[in-house]
Amino acid sequence: HTPRPENMMKQGKTRMRANKSGEGCGKRKQEQKGGEAKRLCKPFTRDEAKDLFPKYPRSEDGQFMLSFDPEEKEEITDMLERYGVVVVRMFTKERCDATVTSMFEQMNKNQRKDVARCSLKVDDPSTWETDNWPSGKRFLCGDFASTKDAFLNRCDEKLYDLFAHIYGTKNLLASIDNWGVMRGCVNLKFPSHSKNMLKNTNGDDGNRNRTDLPESESKNGSSEESFITKDRDDWRVEPLRVHWDTDIHAYVDSVKKGRSRRYQGILAIDNCPEEVGGFCCVPASARALDQWLERGNKPYLHKFLPQQDAMMDHLQRFPLRKGEMVIWDFGQAHANFANRSNAMRLIQFIRLMPASCAKHDNRNPIEILEKRPDLCARIARFDLSKKATRLLGLGGCTQSKARKLPSSMLG
Repeated sequence: HTPRPENMMKQGKTRMRANKSGEGCGKRKQEQKGGEAKRLCKPFTRDEAKDLFPKYPRSEDGQFMLSFDPEEKEEITDMLERYGVVVVRMFTKERCDATVTSMFEQMNKNQRKDVARCSLKVDDPSTWETDNWPSGKRFLCGDFASTKDAFLNRCDEKLYDLFAHIYGTKNLLASIDNWGVMRGCVNLKFPSHSKNMLKNTNGDDGNRNRTDLPESESKNGSSEESFITKDRDDWRVEPLRVHWDTDIHAYVDSVKKGRSRRYQGILAIDNCPEEVGGFCCVPASARALDQWLERGNKPYLHKFLPQQDAMMDHLQRFPLRKGEMVIWDFGQAHANFANRSNAMRLIQFIRLMPASCAKHDNRNPIEILEKRPDLCARIARFDLSKKATRLLGLGGCTQSKARKLPSSMLG
């Protein structure tokens, strides 16, 4: 069938109108490539952003961030009000060391026996191969942080008192959340005699040691042991994009209706200086979120801050000392930054939540323990205090049932 001339003319005019109005195929492809830019209706100007997003103050030595004792509750809430984030000196060095020890005991207990070659050691990069971790995925650790030390941390009395002050209620629940690991990947020392150094892999996912990576010729001069220094770029984890962990429209509406703001937290269980990588955020972005949305701005793909937004210029890194905890508002735009050192970044995710908000939290201990009787049984063996078991939503009846579970369920 040959189209009539008049129909061809109509089709041509339609295409011209479509192209002029931005509805043509080529225009659509261009819009898809620049999708983030189109979502910005009226972003903050650079001058506005400079006034809205002040820098969080550094410590006196300039290496870390200004931090507070957990008893300095008024100062902590003032910092949360102004910056949407605060650093608290939460736990002692000894407690953190015990936590790291228990963390690696859990990691080694949960290794994938079909692929693991040796036990993980925090100070031995030759044991850090991906095959030796419980999970081969990005976060490596697999299951929740489920050692006794992990539960003592999340149910700590001082931590509870602080969050009770922040929220203005004592009716709280403690999250059941994960460990966090970033392997070092620069100037790592491997024993020159290590069998792992002779292995190779076809992929770049870190599943096996490689011999085709940048290598330093320098060796330790000790007669007892010699080392080869290598970079492991395949271990470097790409930083998370700046994002929110909640539906920000719903969160802003909730706060407008008088409901409490919610807070997240990360505990540094080892020193996390800037070169080790870590948490970063845009200070005070939680307080500006309502205004940002009212101006027609939207998160890219429902959770990411668009790359062109002026807030990106105010992203600030938060290096942490061992035992420090960074607490931030759920409305705070945040991300992390990469590890570019030869040490591990080791953290525990912890937060407390008002019991009234728990049903909206994916780390709600009640829902998690209902699905995990093995974890419930393990907690019962820890003989935690009554207050700690209440923070986990465990009643006496639940604990009694858990104690009766067979030892094979303890994991």
